[in-house]
Order: sequence, then structure tokens, then C-alpha cells
Amino acid sequence: VFIYLLACRHSDGHYRCDLPERPRYYASDLAVFCYLVHILRDLAKDAGSRGRLVTIPRTVLADFGFERDTLADALTTGAHAKVDRLADVLLNRASVHRSRGRQRLAELMPHLDLREKLALEGLVRVYEGLHNDFRQRYAARLAGLPDLEAGHRAAAFDQS
Repeated sequence: VFIYLLACRHSDGHYRCDLPERPRYYASDLAVFCYLVHILRDLAKDAGSRGRLVTIPRTVLADFGFERDTLADALTTGAHAKVDRLADVLLNRASVHRSRGRQRLAELMPHLDLREKLALEGLVRVYEGLHNDFRQRYAARLAGLPDLEAGHRAAAFDQS
């Protein structure tokens, strides 16, 4: 939907989206990439809600000795090595989608107006920045996450 809205043009009282491919083609890998980073961004907060909001499959959690109900303890008690290994699984999967998503984004950009290009590029840059940061000691970065994300948002959307 986001790609469709960005690519729409108003003409003769109607909105049209005339992309060479369906919006899903451009969006799917970027969406998965952003969602995986989003899961990691919110993991401590979501795990603190007794695991109800943790969307990592139970089988993946079990591979690292976690359960949804006990993940919050691991995030706050310093089980950083195990948490980092869990994060690496998601980050590696995100990397594949990031690469393909960037390729599709390059195909999409010529079809967007400047404002739409800036909005989409800024959004992707925020998630890429977090992805890069999380690849280096994910668990240790959780305490400073709000400032980390704010820094990426400022860098991506600074108009000065």
C-alpha cells in the first residue's frame, strides 16, 4: 500500500499507479527487512509484556534456550552472548532481504517524485542504520536504543 501511494499520480480527477511491476514486487523484500529489524528494535519491550508480543517463532527461540515468557529475563540479566546469537539469525535473514530490497528500490526510484523518493529513502536508511548497529553487539545496544534510533531518524530526515 505504501509503495502504491508513493507512486500514484493524480490526473483528470483520478489517481493512477503506472509502475512497470506491481507494488508488491518493489515492497516485499523491503517490508520483510524492515519488519525483522523492527522485531529486534522492540524485542526488549515486547518481551517485557510476558512474551505476548514476541513474534519470533517458538522453535527459533528454543534453539537458543529461550521461551517467550522467559526472554525478558535474558535481555535484562546479561545473557548477552545468547541474545546476540539469536539476533544474528534474524539479522542474517534480514540481510538477504535488505540486498534484494535495495535492488528493487533502485528499480522503483525513477518512477517516484522527489518528495516520495526522500520519504522512502529516509525510512529505509533508518532501518539500515539500526541493522548495521545491531550487527555489532546487539544486546549491548538495547539500553541506548531510543537515542540510537533518534540519531538515525535525524540523519535520514534532517533538512538543514
